[in-house]
Amino acid sequence: MKTTVFLILYCLSFSVLSEGASKVAASKEILLRGGEIEPSGIIAVCEKYREWCNGYYTAVIHEFNLRNIKICIPKNEVGRQVDEGIWSIIKSWLFRKDKNSKVTLISAIKSSLAEYTKCP
Repeated sequence: MKTTVFLILYCLSFSVLSEGASKVAASKEILLRGGEIEPSGIIAVCEKYREWCNGYYTAVIHEFNLRNIKICIPKNEVGRQVDEGIWSIIKSWLFRKDKNSKVTLISAIKSSLAEYTKCP
């Protein structure tokens, strides 16, 4: 049922939005609702809406810190997270996924950061 709703929403978005931005905007809407899309769709959404995705992975990192889950993330000289480095970790994980697989944005972020073990 949940998948059907996302598919309907996805299809309806194409008729409302311009052709160039329609797929990315529809994919973002599916991600907002917790739906699964192809890894390449997540990359496209995060390339277009970088700040929006930064907010998601910052929240996941904060959740890991609250739960005392040790993760390795790129940091600058004063200990602040480096967004570009974190996005590279997530994007690399998404590129390694099967082209036909589907994931949620949150699961992609959590899995990629939990899997990354190269601490600075």
